Amino acid sequence: MKLPPTHAIMAEILERAKTVLTVDSHQHLSPETPLTTDLVRLILMDSYVSTDLVSAGLPPENLERWRDPDLPLAKRWLQLLPFWKQVQHGSYARAILVTAGDLYGASGFKSLTEIETVSSRLSEDFRQPGLFERLFVQRCRIDTVLTQSPAPFTGRRPRFYWVFRPLDRADFSPGGLFEQDCAKAGILLRSASDLPAAMDAILKKARQQGATGFKGVAMAWSAPDEEELREAWAHRSQSALLPGHPFLRLYLARMAAVAAEVDIPVALHTGAPWTNWLDYRQWEPTGLIPLFLSFRETRFDLYHAGLPYPDQASLLAKTFPNVWHNLTWAHLISPEMARRCISTWLDTVPINKILGFGGDYSNETVVLTYGHLAIARENVASVLAQRIKDGLLNQDEARYILKAWFSENPRNLYRLPGQTTTSP
Repeated sequence: MKLPPTHAIMAEILERAKTVLTVDSHQHLSPETPLTTDLVRLILMDSYVSTDLVSAGLPPENLERWRDPDLPLAKRWLQLLPFWKQVQHGSYARAILVTAGDLYGASGFKSLTEIETVSSRLSEDFRQPGLFERLFVQRCRIDTVLTQSPAPFTGRRPRFYWVFRPLDRADFSPGGLFEQDCAKAGILLRSASDLPAAMDAILKKARQQGATGFKGVAMAWSAPDEEELREAWAHRSQSALLPGHPFLRLYLARMAAVAAEVDIPVALHTGAPWTNWLDYRQWEPTGLIPLFLSFRETRFDLYHAGLPYPDQASLLAKTFPNVWHNLTWAHLISPEMARRCISTWLDTVPINKILGFGGDYSNETVVLTYGHLAIARENVASVLAQRIKDGLLNQDEARYILKAWFSENPRNLYRLPGQTTTSP
């Protein structure tokens, strides 16, 4: 039987992908509130494209200045334009262009009149209540969102689930955030030996409050010994801790232990930097292997495909039954690298060990989820279409993979309810 051209197969898969009730497996959202914005502010509030802009030469102090929507839009756009031209072909910018085009009628930011028109429509969307439902449910077909908000919140459409970030408050200095949390819980910290029980109490309280997962970061992990912890306690006036610090290694171990006990996953940032001047080598994913070996009953969700270490990361979910791969943000970091991961994982990783999408935005930039998801669907569809063309998959198997990656696998990993498809 002669197959249709690859682009025709891809088009059919893309249409099928749009019927899958998607789980957005990673956001940074708080409860919805009306916001004042415009196109320039949206671009500059996006930490990802801002990273590219600063790398291209935009002075960092101008980021905050040009974000001010009370200043003339035309002036701010003309100041931004020389830098935008240097980054507009990158994948971070593409999410902005796709979103602005499909949702607000942009056609490439070719004139000041277009910038003003798009800004007006964007501003109106952000001011009107119900943005989350319009965006996630109606425009993206996302019915479930895992969000790393400071505190749990719920929503009927879409349904939000909270992932707790204990390391946000891992300031162990005297009187610091960790000690404050312990005091509120009636826990007295006298020495390093009190830390494990205190950490466990904080984690279990978060679970009681509704946490459906814990979030940490990759590091070269090993179990800290008592001498290391005593030494760190004696010098705990330093509040900023780098990955690999004994207290952070201990906290990651307690997260893994408690997560297994209460039956939720541990999500881990791996690889890529989210802003300028970060040494991303500290998040290389294979440093976590001793953690996976030590906590075999814990489910680990590895974010961002390990980029820019995809080859090193790929075998982790193949080798370790307690490890899953998550393409959150990877589609946006580099569609090319993400497609390579998808193809490699089809060779190496069980289908049920892969999560297909996470938006990874904040309230100020949440609408960019639309463009990010469009890129993600294209990435997966293009690889699946080529596999069909090569005789390695058929259409039914491709549809199964779409449903698994965008819906079933995140629901199963995080124990989330919900159906997986709408009617075609």
